[in-house]
Amino acid sequence: VSTQSTWGNRHIDTSVGYVAPKGRGGGKSQIFIGEVLQQLKIPREEVFITSKINADHFRYNETMDSFHMDVLAELNTTYVDLLLLHWPGEPISPFWRPGEPEECKNNSWHICRVHAWQAFIDLQKAGKVRAIGVSNFEIKHIKDLVAATGVKPALNQCEYHPYWHQDDLVKYCNDNGIVFEAYAPFGNNAPTIERIPVVQQLVKKYNRTYGQINLKWQLQMGVGVVIPRTSNATHMKENVDLFDWSLSEEDVAALAAIDPLGWKRYPKSAPIK
Repeated sequence: VSTQSTWGNRHIDTSVGYVAPKGRGGGKSQIFIGEVLQQLKIPREEVFITSKINADHFRYNETMDSFHMDVLAELNTTYVDLLLLHWPGEPISPFWRPGEPEECKNNSWHICRVHAWQAFIDLQKAGKVRAIGVSNFEIKHIKDLVAATGVKPALNQCEYHPYWHQDDLVKYCNDNGIVFEAYAPFGNNAPTIERIPVVQQLVKKYNRTYGQINLKWQLQMGVGVVIPRTSNATHMKENVDLFDWSLSEEDVAALAAIDPLGWKRYPKSAPIK
């Protein structure tokens, strides 16, 4: 966090359940982040914090409780800049508890996430969240939320890289005023992107790193925000050096033509209704 702030990157992406390095913050990422921000004494308004609520809290009251106890308390803040529904659901049916709406039975993630989304809407109205969005949502999941509440997400955070570029979803988001944010832009455990011949050619042509070529390509493909993960100070500097140069249309098309292999880091969203 300290090194990122040096290069002007003060966007922190975290979630309930993320694990802190080396057991710091009691093993909880959000507690660790809160402690570091206090130590750095960076004004809160100069840091953009994104957090997420997990699907196992997708009921109105549980969403509210998780936000106050797991998000605000752990981060030691009074608000977050962006709050996301982490997944549209899980491959298994939601667990129904006595006293909950009957419609939450029988694999009805649609109903559960609408309850959670209504909690998000109310948190935003209360000034505790500045923007609300979703993560790993397909078009059908977004349409469900909008149809039920009339409120569309500000952002959809999804996996995106040369081996898995969801261009129909990017277009839908752009056409509907929803920012598409890419995580895992290097594919993480996917076949190494820097070994792709066309990437190697473009590294030489533009005198840029393979990481810069990949990130610039994603931005020119319509991705609104890219959030690469690194602890390397050199890479942090390279990752923000993207805005005074461009790839040609032909080179963007060449990268888009890479065989996607159907490779995803997180494959679980497809079966969720």
